[in-house]
This record gives sequence, C-alpha cells and structure tokens, in this order.
Amino acid sequence: MTEECGVMPSTEKKSLTKQEIRRYLKNPGKCPYCGSKDITGKSIDVDGERATQEVICEACQRSWLDVYTLTGVMEEE
Repeated sequence: MTEECGVMPSTEKKSLTKQEIRRYLKNPGKCPYCGSKDITGKSIDVDGERATQEVICEACQRSWLDVYTLTGVMEEE
C-alpha cells in the first residue's frame, strides 16, 4: 500500500462512483481516486462547445479528464 494516497497500485481500472464524482466536483483540488493533492493538469484541449484537460495523480498514478463548459464572458481590461 502506498503511504501517501492509501491505496494499492493496481493495473485494474476502478470506475468512479457517483459519490466520488460529486465529491471531486465540489473539491477539484484532490484526486478523486485517492484524495491526494499531488495532481498535475496537462494542456487544455478545446473542441467546439467544451474543453477537456487530462489530470494525473502523482500519488496513485491514475488519470482522468476534467471537462469544462463555457459559463460566461469577461472583457479584458
């Protein structure tokens, strides 16, 4: 078991539960799998009406996509 994130590294992919997804959306600064704050976001890819960003947890080595949608427009000063 890794001490930092409290989960065993596994080659088996675990799907996130609805509760884990809700918890991550409320507090996106932590890994939804192990809760570590040691996460890194890659570049953001924009495709039409949405954008995605691959995020990797350095503690448990899991990755996922954050999905962004346009919620407003701000003028630059």
